[in-house]
Amino acid sequence: MPAGRLARVVGRHPRLWGALFAVLLLAFYLVALRPARLWTAAHVARPLFEAVDTPRARGYVVSVSPARPDAVYAVPRDVSDGRDPQQLARESSGVAEWAAPVGVLFLLPAMFLLVSFPTRPFWLVLLGYHVAVGVLSTAVFAVGLGWFEPAFRVYLFTRTYLTESVSLVVPLLLYLAAKGAGPLAPKAPAVGAEAGV
Repeated sequence: MPAGRLARVVGRHPRLWGALFAVLLLAFYLVALRPARLWTAAHVARPLFEAVDTPRARGYVVSVSPARPDAVYAVPRDVSDGRDPQQLARESSGVAEWAAPVGVLFLLPAMFLLVSFPTRPFWLVLLGYHVAVGVLSTAVFAVGLGWFEPAFRVYLFTRTYLTESVSLVVPLLLYLAAKGAGPLAPKAPAVGAEAGV
């Protein structure tokens, strides 16, 4: 179906189509993105963190909890006693936890954007921002693991405040821009401005 025809069909009942696309995004999340998050934790993040080979990194055991397979834990060797790392993270402040990006904090605003603007791929813009924040937070976690202890606190900041800010601010700015208001909207010409001058 050509893009123009799709826009006309969706334009007749935009909220209905937006809700349908949001349900399809939920299914895509459950079928593809959630397994991709689990795969990223097990096959990308964990080997990456285990490959950090510095004197500081040798003081940690990198592991994944069966109770939470989308997270990787860096447990100090003196605390690691074979118990579940998620339980150790709750009991000990020395355990660092890395969580895979693009979770529920992506899904809910993306569904909002799909319902609001079914013909515009704003949810892909949000996905790109979440992936960028995930890559940044992974690099910061690796720095904390291998070289610089305060980087773990910077990681917590990026995972908590930066991810939540992206989840709230990016959809708001996209919404305002699409509605013709806000800082991203095209500016109207000033009164009395002439096109040819």
